[in-house]
Amino acid sequence: MSTDSVDLDEIALPKAPPSRAASHNESSDAPPPVCVPTSKEAIEKRLFDLRLKMNKERKMNIDKVKDEELRLKEGPAARRAKARAEAKEQEEKAQEEAKEAGVDLGRKRMLEVTAEEAEREQFKKRAKKKEVHGWSAFNQDGAHYAYRRRVSKIKVDHADYAKKKRETDEETFYPDANAIAIVDEKVDEEAVERMAQDVRSKRKAYSRHRSRNEDDDVDYINRRNEKFNKKADRFFNKYTVEIKQNLERGTAV
Repeated sequence: MSTDSVDLDEIALPKAPPSRAASHNESSDAPPPVCVPTSKEAIEKRLFDLRLKMNKERKMNIDKVKDEELRLKEGPAARRAKARAEAKEQEEKAQEEAKEAGVDLGRKRMLEVTAEEAEREQFKKRAKKKEVHGWSAFNQDGAHYAYRRRVSKIKVDHADYAKKKRETDEETFYPDANAIAIVDEKVDEEAVERMAQDVRSKRKAYSRHRSRNEDDDVDYINRRNEKFNKKADRFFNKYTVEIKQNLERGTAV
């Protein structure tokens, strides 16, 4: 082996034996040495303790696997029921602790809730509220949902956005409530047509209004009576049309 390929810095040089004072300081600061059992009885006892720990961990792993298998077999409905039961148990426990401490639990929770959490909880309550009137679909929440749905479908033209941002100053491009700048914004005709098409499609899919001829005779008092009259006309109109006309003209015999 040639000496040219050997790095002299990597050669470990023998260290000088420590002095008595240094050995005394190191022995005082160093942790106590680990006692390694040497006798047969001590080794067997240590092996026995290790086996006990291994068996305990194996049992814990088996229990975890069984719990996971049971959780998968139960399904989402059972998991939700279990979660509700646990939440109810925790609620009862918290109420008992608050009662023992003489503290109003509701007031204590209100002091701990942040503004974001309160707003999120209020939004969930409004979402779960059942609307009983047909015109409730046109309330503030309905308009907000429709706005979010339409905004999510907008395809942003980043090149056009960057161009307008370069051509417009910051105060006009990002107006606030106190802005008095007059913005001469020209809306793209394709965007207007796209919005109109979306509104027409939604109105056609949502509205249940039936087109009717304004010149037709109104011979019904409600929607149910209108359907009954149409059904009767399909079967008996050819026999009773003359009698109906005479009654309307007042020339019936």
